[in-house]
Amino acid sequence: MALEVGNSTEKSSASIKVPILLGVVDTHLHLQNGELTYPWVDSGDLAKYCERISGDYTKPASGLWSEVEFMKDMSSGRFQVSKGIFVECGHSAMSEAKWALTLAESKESIVQGVVAHIDVSQGASQVQLFLAGLQNKSGLPSKLKGGRVVLLGDPRPRPEIILEAKYLEGLKELNKAGLHWEWCCHPEALPNIAKVCASLPDMVFVLDHLGHNSGGDDLSSWKKNIAAVAASSKNVFAKLGAIEEWGCKDPAPYLDHALRVFGFDRVLYEGNWFVSAGIGNPYARTAEHVYAACLRAKASVEQTKGVFTGNAMRVYRI
Repeated sequence: MALEVGNSTEKSSASIKVPILLGVVDTHLHLQNGELTYPWVDSGDLAKYCERISGDYTKPASGLWSEVEFMKDMSSGRFQVSKGIFVECGHSAMSEAKWALTLAESKESIVQGVVAHIDVSQGASQVQLFLAGLQNKSGLPSKLKGGRVVLLGDPRPRPEIILEAKYLEGLKELNKAGLHWEWCCHPEALPNIAKVCASLPDMVFVLDHLGHNSGGDDLSSWKKNIAAVAASSKNVFAKLGAIEEWGCKDPAPYLDHALRVFGFDRVLYEGNWFVSAGIGNPYARTAEHVYAACLRAKASVEQTKGVFTGNAMRVYRI
């Protein structure tokens, strides 16, 4: 999760008529645990962030961004999520990962996979140490799918950090363990992301939020750089979502271009709950935008199912 955005005037999706889509896989779900602390949420930073985007902050009814609250938000719309991927959201890495994995292993939860906070920038030894802390008698938990550390914040990490030897060493170690890596970044990092992905063609990478956090409306530069990321490796996938964090007036040109350069087989739907809910968006808002982009691109029924379900099942091995 990343609290960085430009002011956005995008508020709705123009009343798109969609069928009820069942079995949707949401590849980007943040959840809170009442027993863990989240400084960026508890300190009021989330509220300030949401107010900056929409002018208000919508608090969860229970006071906790829990799976129960997610199910309430999601079930009222036409996009019915049957499986979700928990993505790290800023708590102590090991504690959060263990809790999320317990959630994923529960038959009561829709969470089917976990992307944990794994600091690859510290090199192979630190990745090994972290993974060792999660191992059970059978090895790594099957619900652990990948790792992420956001390239955002204040101050924002240097884009060049991902080209450093230790960072690349950490990524390679993660790949050896059968795990993928997710990028979450400001658009300035995209050229270097393309370089890293090209240098590790056998590793699976997922680009969160279309690499457009706080990107504003510099569409031309972003189009060139996102195309380079898409061309860097056949094992790079892009998430379509977190539109509320982009800081652009109209998300349609970005979604349309992403579908052109990645194709229907390498894009994934993401809801980015609970940031989306915090600014007051109904759960279906982002899904409607993605669905509309599929319609504009003349996607077949099977291709649309791939965007909302099939591709995620393949990438996250669920």
